[in-house]
Amino acid sequence: MIYNIGIIGGGMAGLSSAYTLLKNHPNLNVKIFEKNPYIGGLLGSINIRGHNIEVYYHHTFPDDYKLYALMDELGIKNDIEWETGSTAFLYRGKIYGFNTAKDMLSFPVINFWEKFRVGISVLLAKRIKDWREYDNITAKEYIIKIWGKSVYEKLWVPLLRAKFGPNMEKISAAWFIRRIQLRSHRDTKGERLAYLHGGWQKLIDELIQKIKEKGGKIYTDEKVTKIEKEGNKYKIKTVNREYNNIDYIISTIPQPIFNEISPIKIKDVSYQGCISVIITLKRKIQDYYWVNISDTDAEFSVMVEHTNFFKKNPYPYHLIYLALYTNGEHIEKDRLKKYEEKIVTSFKRIFDVNEDEIIDKYSFYSPFAGPVYEIGYKEKLPPIRIENEKILIGGIPRSYPERSINDSITQGIECAKNILEEIK
Repeated sequence: MIYNIGIIGGGMAGLSSAYTLLKNHPNLNVKIFEKNPYIGGLLGSINIRGHNIEVYYHHTFPDDYKLYALMDELGIKNDIEWETGSTAFLYRGKIYGFNTAKDMLSFPVINFWEKFRVGISVLLAKRIKDWREYDNITAKEYIIKIWGKSVYEKLWVPLLRAKFGPNMEKISAAWFIRRIQLRSHRDTKGERLAYLHGGWQKLIDELIQKIKEKGGKIYTDEKVTKIEKEGNKYKIKTVNREYNNIDYIISTIPQPIFNEISPIKIKDVSYQGCISVIITLKRKIQDYYWVNISDTDAEFSVMVEHTNFFKKNPYPYHLIYLALYTNGEHIEKDRLKKYEEKIVTSFKRIFDVNEDEIIDKYSFYSPFAGPVYEIGYKEKLPPIRIENEKILIGGIPRSYPERSINDSITQGIECAKNILEEIK
């Protein structure tokens, strides 16, 4: 028997589910529907002067085991580059490192006793066995109680603002505690991080090739507009045509979009948007990889000097990401261009950059860059499979407590295995 499976969304969850299905079952007709003209979702890239550059900055961590296992299977694991991702703060117009013990001691934002309390609080957070128990407590409430109000205001407000923008006070302590636990792979210089040599597009291209070799179909510019139920099967309508007799659907798109097109609804959550401005330059700006922006007069909340990640710059330019998080509202191209102008102007002022030092500028925006991990988020997670239906949910809707390449791959594999167990 041939089974027809429709996968909505061509990001890493959709690709890994298609690949897992096709490599494990000979009688599957798998189709991926992607609304964009490219595959990869939030991991998608553009080509800048001969190099694939991610639209939104991405790196991975030592315990992203599913990702590395998949890369090993695809024959590209040896292309991983491990480096130390150094971190800093921009505070009152000056950059301060935040990596070594010496950095901590000389960090001017918090005093000696606050630093001591930070050290104790990090150890306490790491010892919490079930971080989910803190799902209904705000990060603000937890930090003030354990770390102290002054540490919250001086250290964590800028970090939470950089990560969640206007939604920072809604965030649960569960997310915060798990974040502390997950981000502990540090040496004396900073955090151990990985990047794929040549860009993450190489991983996407390998998956596309394997899926097509195994008979899978990938449709770009194919936005799904409606899901209909027909007896015990489904119909998928897109902007271009209809696909009938679908046995299973895997949806990897955000809940609000899924609920617009599906007769079966799932619990909704709030999303935050992200404006990403990519700048290529003729020179290096500063020494750190990741800079958190504490100064409130800046028009961006995070700066990632991507080329500082490498011991030797692999590009014929220096490359910087400037990010700003939003409430997830729709932003037209003209308005995005105005954001870009404000962000670039602010960047040039803060770092004393002349216009003739800038080579290229690019701006991108996603209203669904990630969920707002607000209190009670655990109860809003959709099931992997909708009850009494053959519709599975993967990707960002089920990402908790953090979204990542590894998490998307894990969920794609789980969705595929759920189907494979039923049709074996």
